[in-house]
Amino acid sequence: MRQGGGDKVPLPLFKPALWPDKLSDFLLDHCELFADWSAVPNIFSATSYDRAIYQLVELLQPYSLRAWHCTRLTDREIKAILSDGMQPPNERILHSRIDALQSEGVISGEVAALLKARNQANEEYRRGRIHWCFYPPRDSGESGIASLLGTWGGEALYNSHDFDPVIGPLLRSIGTPCIVEADIPIALLGANSGAVFSVVANFLADYGYLAQDYLRFEDSISSELDVCFVRRVVCHPDPEFITLSACDTWYRPIGSAPR
Repeated sequence: MRQGGGDKVPLPLFKPALWPDKLSDFLLDHCELFADWSAVPNIFSATSYDRAIYQLVELLQPYSLRAWHCTRLTDREIKAILSDGMQPPNERILHSRIDALQSEGVISGEVAALLKARNQANEEYRRGRIHWCFYPPRDSGESGIASLLGTWGGEALYNSHDFDPVIGPLLRSIGTPCIVEADIPIALLGANSGAVFSVVANFLADYGYLAQDYLRFEDSISSELDVCFVRRVVCHPDPEFITLSACDTWYRPIGSAPR
């Protein structure tokens, strides 16, 4: 387990009783409005709801939320995250990671060329986004995170090579399963983030309302994550990794071939 740090004010998403008074007071003042809109709105107008949401977005700007990113990394890549933070992925960055593996003798030039030619790193829905779950990743279950932890290069590579009898096992042999834990500034998530709706949902649930949507959420950031927000990189088989992933309850070990 490798450690880092952070400087935004952490907001414990699932513990509203610990939230700052200013935030709690605002939510209490707008409790009926948010409760109305968490079901089928019939009392408060869309205008009043939108106004309250935008005010809440502004109120949340000084805070950060704990989040986790599941991946598989080499020792060099772990050190880079802990010293330099994280950059949104793209084809250029993937190519540089592949080049590093080749220079270290982990893969051949032929394999490096194949990986560069066959990947999804430049796809619009992947390029420039670092994805995070804002709940312990074990809640995603084996089907949600096993491939991310089991295959180097992430979805951008394993979607193209998982079932290849040569490249698939090779990618599953590189690096170590890792969970990057960070405090993500809400300001990096944007005004339309699920963060604001999750804050409302957890507040309502704490006050006895039947809030179900947005209690947990996933999101991505499209800008660099400064190293000060990276708390740690937890690596398999550290006990903390087992706790965060619940991989000891999985049907298949990490790194197993896909079914």
